Amino acid sequence: MKGEKVLRKDQKSATRKRVLVSITTALTRIFADREPIVSKNGDIIFYLFYDLCTSLTGNDEFDSALRNHWASFNRLRHKWKITAARPKLLQISKNIAESAARPETQVCSSRSLELLIRDETAITNLRRRLEDPPIKVTQSVGQDNIQFTLGLPSHELLLRLYIARNELLQESIFDVERLITHLEAKESAFMAGDESNPNLNMEEAISVMALPELLSLRVESDKELSAEQLEQWATAFRTRAAFEASLAFSPVLDVNRLHEPYVQPQMIPTAGKHFH
Repeated sequence: MKGEKVLRKDQKSATRKRVLVSITTALTRIFADREPIVSKNGDIIFYLFYDLCTSLTGNDEFDSALRNHWASFNRLRHKWKITAARPKLLQISKNIAESAARPETQVCSSRSLELLIRDETAITNLRRRLEDPPIKVTQSVGQDNIQFTLGLPSHELLLRLYIARNELLQESIFDVERLITHLEAKESAFMAGDESNPNLNMEEAISVMALPELLSLRVESDKELSAEQLEQWATAFRTRAAFEASLAFSPVLDVNRLHEPYVQPQMIPTAGKHFH
């Protein structure tokens, strides 16, 4: 029995390490730096677009064309450093590893479940706008509280989506142009007198780059609940939103079909044929 516990612990540790490697590899692609620096405390430091600034082919004419193209694309004046703190990386790895039994569009822990959803509200004016802040609702059940958050997916879910998607489809998770625009605003603040500090943490960079149309529902509990119980709460929230506010949110289960609308089968007309 003791040996089985040790084996399970070793398997969990190995899974987390594999996930950590996958996350680090994903970040090298997202920030375009295949040679990040690992600090003494284990933080991973990326220099934004390092690969694009330094990669050379050896062909002077072609390299000159690449530099000119890159110069027209990169409007940033500073060399931006993005830091992925080791504690945060370990926590994200743990959360993703422990979600292995759930669909790749979800992350789950003993007290929370976050699932990617799609807004299918029929009335356009009721649909959530991209600039809307997160919606938070708390429901009391006896002495326990269940909190629902509707908004941009967490860092864990965004990275899980990116890692799980087909490589050709990964770019539909993050938009580098959004990050450049965000950093341009920061550089303008530098020019206006703010202290120049071209550093950014991984969490801010990922949140800024994420496509704003991505939407998730996060269910959190004061006490430990099973994934099935948390999923029941998520279903209850979606049902109540539909009944009370005519809002339709459906879970996205296929990680490679994030942006494709789901067409509900026409059950009523089909059933009606059998009564004529």
